[in-house]
Amino acid sequence: EPAREQAQAPDLETLRQQSKSLQQYVDAMLLCGSTQARDWEEAKRQFEVLQPLFVFREDPELIKEFRAGSESARKELARRGVLLRSMLIFGNGAYDRGKWEEARRTLMDAGEPGQFLLVTTLLKLLLNGQNQELWPHLRFALCESGKVALETSAGLARQLADNTPANTPVFHMDDLVQVLMVVIGFGDAGRPALEDLARSAKPNVRRATAKAIGEARDGSAAPTLIALINDPEYTVRATAAEAAGALASARPTLGPALVERIGKERDGKVLEKVLRSIGDLYYGDAVPDLIKVLEVPSREIAEVAMQALYIITGEKLLRKEQWAEWYRTRYADWKKRKSAPSR
Repeated sequence: EPAREQAQAPDLETLRQQSKSLQQYVDAMLLCGSTQARDWEEAKRQFEVLQPLFVFREDPELIKEFRAGSESARKELARRGVLLRSMLIFGNGAYDRGKWEEARRTLMDAGEPGQFLLVTTLLKLLLNGQNQELWPHLRFALCESGKVALETSAGLARQLADNTPANTPVFHMDDLVQVLMVVIGFGDAGRPALEDLARSAKPNVRRATAKAIGEARDGSAAPTLIALINDPEYTVRATAAEAAGALASARPTLGPALVERIGKERDGKVLEKVLRSIGDLYYGDAVPDLIKVLEVPSREIAEVAMQALYIITGEKLLRKEQWAEWYRTRYADWKKRKSAPSR
């Protein structure tokens, strides 16, 4: 906790507004790391000019001690300059894999204060709606940044969930979805935090959890998604059923769960999403169940079932009667061909 207190990350938007002076401030800090006394004097001169621009709250006291000749203060300012320079690489609005990885390593190697500075910087950028093209890179960098990143991301996800009003539409919950995708990226280590939010009392938080699983396309989160497919709230079931179609790697697990949902689902719109995802997963074992769905009186539901059958089988049949005939006369051969090992 003391290390985290020491490394409170500055707000990047504030830094951008002060960008004309900021580079000079960083340069002054870096001059403190020189072995030349004249560079130290230049750093003192620049700090005098830039006095209003203090990035870390301890800077004024450190600069005061540095001016008084403190060797430890000089070294600490130089260290902070390296960290700040690395942090700003992420905030320049462009992705450079080599520079990002070098900056990430520099901050990681600085111990917990540097790691916390790295994580809070990346999370602030992730929650900036103007950086959508950077979201995949930011999530990857966070998932590569270890325990501090997981703990901070999980804590932030819980905070966002707690602070989100119960009537907030899920399409206004991108911040929570993005942070949850980071948590999902940690695999088994992130599962407790994910499952905790999947059990939230707020349906919109459970929906955001389902959406995050679908957008992350991580099949290892399928058990959590199955619970949401069977949620008591129909809006949650709808979002979870739609998300399932994106998890092709979890077909053996999600396919049976979706088929089982066919017989239980009483909401037509949710059932349509269940059927679409069965098609998206190319789940061939669902063909008999899809044929049975054609018997329902709803034309809309029957059409979605026929679309799923077309995706799975490749058969271009447009009427229920044609599908019934195909199933009666040709399904067995199709299944046999499908089951035959590839040569």
